[in-house]
Amino acid sequence: MKFNQAALLMVVMCVIVLVIVFVKIRMEFIINFILRMVFGAVGIYFLNSLFIEKGLDAMVGINFGTVGAIGLLGIPGFLLVYAIALFQLL
Repeated sequence: MKFNQAALLMVVMCVIVLVIVFVKIRMEFIINFILRMVFGAVGIYFLNSLFIEKGLDAMVGINFGTVGAIGLLGIPGFLLVYAIALFQLL
């Protein structure tokens, strides 16, 4: 095997390893994002139910904007959505 072929083989192997690592990282991000969206939607549902029982009018709708913000930001996004809803009551 010549030096050029060996160097090319090493570069190809490094690129394959990098692609595998990036795909793994991206999949972890996507799964984490989806789980935060699902748990955020469930949290909104239960907190809205609690607010209805207590007579508060700070309802947050479950839509792509609210669930997307929660999926991107996590717990701070959840608190942000409800802070905006409570701010509108003032």
